[in-house]
Parts: sequence; C-alpha cells; structure tokens
Amino acid sequence: MKETTQSYKNAARSVISPRDIRGKIEIHITEDAGEYTYTSDSFIDGSKNSYFKQLFDGITEVPMWLSPEKGRLKLDGSMAVPAYYGDNYKYGVISKSLSDSDGSINFNIVVKFTSEHTSNGITLIFAEPVQEVTVMLDNRIHTMSDINSTECYVEDEDAFSTLTIKITKIEQYRRVRLNNIFIGQILQYDDDKIYSMNFIDEIDLKNESLPSCELDIEISDSDKEFNLLNPTGKYKYLKQKQLVIPYIGIKTGEEVEYVQMGKYYLKESTSGNKIATFTAYNIIEWWDSEPYRESVIGTSTLYDMLDNFLSGYEHEIDSELSKITVNSYIPVCTRREAFRLMLQAGNCIYRIEPSGKIIVNKHKELVNRHRYINYAGESVAGTFYTEIESKTLNGSITADNILEEYPTITQTTPYASCVVNIYSYTVSSKSETLYSGKARIENATYENGKYKVWIPYDSAPATQISINVSEYKAYADGCYVYITADTDVVITGKKVEVGSTEYLVRKYNYDNECSVDNVLVRSETVANDVAAYMLNDYGITAELDYRGFPYLDTGDEILVETDFCEQNFYLTKHTLNYDGTLSGSMEGVGKANE
Repeated sequence: MKETTQSYKNAARSVISPRDIRGKIEIHITEDAGEYTYTSDSFIDGSKNSYFKQLFDGITEVPMWLSPEKGRLKLDGSMAVPAYYGDNYKYGVISKSLSDSDGSINFNIVVKFTSEHTSNGITLIFAEPVQEVTVMLDNRIHTMSDINSTECYVEDEDAFSTLTIKITKIEQYRRVRLNNIFIGQILQYDDDKIYSMNFIDEIDLKNESLPSCELDIEISDSDKEFNLLNPTGKYKYLKQKQLVIPYIGIKTGEEVEYVQMGKYYLKESTSGNKIATFTAYNIIEWWDSEPYRESVIGTSTLYDMLDNFLSGYEHEIDSELSKITVNSYIPVCTRREAFRLMLQAGNCIYRIEPSGKIIVNKHKELVNRHRYINYAGESVAGTFYTEIESKTLNGSITADNILEEYPTITQTTPYASCVVNIYSYTVSSKSETLYSGKARIENATYENGKYKVWIPYDSAPATQISINVSEYKAYADGCYVYITADTDVVITGKKVEVGSTEYLVRKYNYDNECSVDNVLVRSETVANDVAAYMLNDYGITAELDYRGFPYLDTGDEILVETDFCEQNFYLTKHTLNYDGTLSGSMEGVGKANE
C-alpha cells in the first residue's frame, strides 16, 4: 500500500461527496551523463555528506532537514554543518559558504564529459530557491536573473562536452543546495493537457511468470511538439527508457494532495490528430533486454544473491531469506528471468515503491477471513461493524465503491501435487582450455579507460578460472576482460557437470500436477518449501470494477464485499483509468470458506 495521508485515503473512498481527482505527469526527455570529471572548490568536499554522483542519479525527492543557521532554527534545509543521515540519503552538493546579507555567494562547478552530449538543454534542480544562475555549455553563456526558483532550465540544442554552473545570488545567509543536473528537459503536464492515464499493475504470486507494470498516456499535442514532421519539435529528443513519473491527486479539504504512482520508463510514443500517446513500463520490462551473467558455481544465501543482484538499486530484502541456502549458479539468461528464479526459490513477492525502491519479502500465506469489518462502530454499506482496523479498512472494497452489484467470484482447482527439480554440480578433476581466441573491442563498453569485453566459454559452466590478461572478472558461463586493444586471450578452468533429481510432494489425490524447474534449488528442504508454497489453496478468484483507489498496490491484502460476507483476497492485478475522473478494476486470489 502506497504511503499517503489518511485524509487522501478517506477522500479516495468517500461516497458522501463527489471526488475531485487531478492528474500530473513528468516526462524526462533527458540522457545519461556517462563518464565525467569535475572540478570545484565551492562545495563541502571530502565529506560523506556531499555526493557529487547524486547530481546525475535522477532522484528528485528533496528531504527537509532541521538545522540551525545564523542563530535561527528552520525546517527548510539550511544548515551550519550538514548532518549525516546515511549513505543512501539524498544530499546532492552543498556549498561551503553561506550567502551574505544581500544573498551574494560564489558557487562554481565545472563538469567535463567524456562523450559529447546533444540534447535540448540542461535542467538544474535545487533544494532551495536560487536567484542568479549562469550556465555555460562549452563557450555558450546563458544567464538567468531574479528567477527565485528551485528549477532552472536552459534551452540549447547544440552539442557540448563541458558544463559550467555559477550561482551568484540566493536568499541571505543560506547555502546553495544543488540536488540534480539533468542533461535535457523535464516536461510537466497537468489536467489542462492530460486526456488520460491508464495503469496496469500485475504480479504472479507463484512466480511462474514475472509481469511488468504498464502506463499508457494521452496528452494534448495542439502545439505539435511531438509531431514527427515538426522540425523544431521535441520528438527528436525522445529515447527509450527515459523516465516518466505520473501522479494522481485528490482534493482533501482545501488542498490537492498528489501521490506519485511509480517510476516508468518510456518504450514508445506516437502523435497524430493533435494527440501524443506514450507507453512506458516499470524497470522489470527493461530487464528483458539486459543479460544476467554474473553467477558462479557454489552456494549462497538467497539474501546475499538478491542483495548482489539489486546492488544498483535502492532495495530492502526480508532478513528471513538469509536462512535459505541455494545454488549460486544461474545459466546466462535475462535479468528478468534471473530475478524470477530468485523470487521463486524463496517463495517471495516483490513490490517497487513509487521512489523506485525494490522491496522483496517472503510471502505470507493468506489467513482466511470472511467476516465483516467495522468503521468506528458505525454502519457502512448497510452493515453493522463492531471493531476497527485501519489497515483493513483502507483495503476494504465495500459495495458502495463497486461499480457492479457484486464482484464475480470464480472457483479454481488448486494444484494436487508438485514436482521440483533439485540441482547438483560435479567439478572436473582437471583443468582444460575453455576458450582460445581474440577479444575484440568493437562494440564493447568503455569503462575507466578500458574496454569491457564479454567472452563466453566454449564449454560451460566452469569454475576455477585462469586468464592470461591482467584484469578480468570470471563467472560460470564466461568472463569479462578489460583491455585497451584487441587481445589474444586464453582461458582455462575446470568444467562442471550439472545433474538433477525430481522431488515430489502430493497434497490431494487427483490429477493436477505442477512442476518447478529452478536451478537454485539444491536441497530437499528448499524443494519441499517451494512445493508447499505452490500447493497453497488459493482456490477462488475475484474480479470487479470499482471507483479506483490510487494508494493500493498489487500484493496488498484486500477485503471485498460479496453477496454474503466480506472475503479477503491478495490483490494480483490492479488497473486504474484516469480521464478527469477515476475508475479501476482488480483481480485477486483467496481461499474458499472452510
């Protein structure tokens, strides 16, 4: 369930008065910074509080700090000495000095990029307003005065490789807090431009597949910014995997509270009849195009495997997974498939918070509840309630929020038995040549002055690898070598024979068997846990159309009012449709009443 105020949830659920729903979208037509160097003596350096790399991380959330400045205590982020809130906190760059009594300050940064950039400009995001800013792209100077803004955009379509930022005026007795540098522009649209936003969020509790989340947008393109025939349009700066951030707002009292719905990445766009359409997906979809090669022969806790896999992302992993020991080898596959195998081996579900943080938890079996909930002892939808439970209340779908009379309930036949393959590995006693040939730098990734080249073994998997180059990273199916030119490479190691046996668990005496083929399963203990999870009695499904609650996430436990009672389900598919109003549909799985 997304974090919102209770007022937001109450307004979303309200049937007493019409809901005032708003929409907002950010489309980041930006590009990655790539490799760069920087020079500056203006910000606090050599301190764990200043993370220059955060300027290009795309995370725009700005924390507010309590700290003293010039004898004043404020909640606006000003500080005499920056406090330390942890390595993953958003600090950005903080100036060494304070501005003087008229707001004057001397703050300079020079960034030199390894590769030339061609975009439609530069966007700077600050934690506190700035008033005078100068941006130089190579030798082209752009000056902004009296802006009093936390966001500055410089439009410039020419190529550049050097970026210079100068801040000369802010509020008095303050520090410059630069949070983000975007190479490109952040486009923002609200209700005046948005025709529709459609969200599709889905999970597979049994991890037989790994669905991605989809966002479809239609906005007004009356200015023909995205028309392919417009020579000055913005379509030429659109690229796959650019960030799209949607928000849904609800009026709570006199204010509109907006909730970020997630982070999506652009896949395709079209324009016609003065309407621009965009389709974007969450990060799972993009893992389909990224290979996973970094596994080795051996064993690991599932916690450590997931922690290593998600190391490039902010994440949180259930500590219970440190008790599960699995094989550490996964044959080369997509990152999406590797993540699915890890989830399946631990009977896990995952969710991605709106900030992009990935959370993995061991799934907790649904405890069947088919009772009425309460609402402060009052009647809701004609039912008398005698208890109160806030979390359940927010996840309850009562008849007055359902667009049909009652949900459609379907009974399914649970699996009766499950066969799980248990994998083992035998290492050869002798070392032999796994590859002999040329490592070529053509089309290779350039990192830290060297080319990173992947070389698959002629026979895999293998272990105890030796290579005749000075810098390499060896894995079970191949290795990365780091070279400056085409190089003759010889790789030796010990081949590994892969074996498997079947492990059967039967729960019912009828024919409806499932199978799990997961290379991470190495023991009967893990196999038994996986099989037991697959045989969970989620024998009923619910489908319904309803008014739409933006704060719900797949994986949430919901309580749905049916003809006879309120039945609990795990939410497995959730769609929201915004077109000035809000509606949705949902699917869930649950247990039949015993």
